[in-house]
Amino acid sequence: MSKSDHYFTAPLSILRSGNTPLEALHNVVSCGIVNAGIGYRRANGEDDFQTLLEQVNDEAKKKGAANSPPHNLKLQDSDGMLMSKARAVELWEAANAGAKLCGVTGGNRADDAQTWATQHHEGAVFFKIKSDWLWNAVITARQDAGMEVASDFMPLSWREFRILAAILSAPVHPKRGFVFLGWESIQARSCGFHRKDLFDAGENTLPLHCQPFKRSQIDLTTSRLEANKFYLRFRYSKGKRGGKTAYSFRHDARDKLAAAVGEYQSLYCMKPTIDANRARDRELSAALQAASNKPAT
Repeated sequence: MSKSDHYFTAPLSILRSGNTPLEALHNVVSCGIVNAGIGYRRANGEDDFQTLLEQVNDEAKKKGAANSPPHNLKLQDSDGMLMSKARAVELWEAANAGAKLCGVTGGNRADDAQTWATQHHEGAVFFKIKSDWLWNAVITARQDAGMEVASDFMPLSWREFRILAAILSAPVHPKRGFVFLGWESIQARSCGFHRKDLFDAGENTLPLHCQPFKRSQIDLTTSRLEANKFYLRFRYSKGKRGGKTAYSFRHDARDKLAAAVGEYQSLYCMKPTIDANRARDRELSAALQAASNKPAT
């Protein structure tokens, strides 16, 4: 698996974490590492997971490093409650396996596990992003923070990353392979809220590095991302509030995306007629049932 094949999965709310874009992005990396390990364990079973951990341990031994859970490993959940030792070790193991799967070297796996424990909560909505995109955003944020970075990377601004995360967090139509989003939905999601009502309730508490984007900023950035071929998009409808646009990371040609939207639209337009037919079916069925139960004269 090449680096470009790696993906990182993190909760959308993580965009609001930390005090700077760089801190939030580092949290995305940590959560993505642990989620990769958890996902591998669930998908492949305990035996394969332990085999992967043995590979990680062997590599650590070759480098003369110890690779066992810290004796004083203590993790707190998102409510600040201390986790059991067994759960803490489980997350530490997931971090070790995940780092291998994601091609990450360096860092502290206990810190990754604690970041995961802090950021995850019940009912969270996630986004899954390509490794290259995440690392380009991390390097760009490091450069913006005045750190020395390598020159061979494609800059990805914090605004671009947030909007990509917003689009990637939206549920994809299972058969058509695209998502419908308006600018207000992108605004809310790019602040870490998957619903507009949650955004309205939490807007005043947003940190400085996660302030809402204006419509003009969203329009400009989504156009730039489209021009740079991060995704394809197709305008589905217009309206006073901007209408809806179909975004796709799956289609390889815009005309194919347009065809998928057209298929959806035709089925959507048929729905009122189909619903009316089914309602009439129920009425007729009830009438037939009543007639069959009528006593003979």
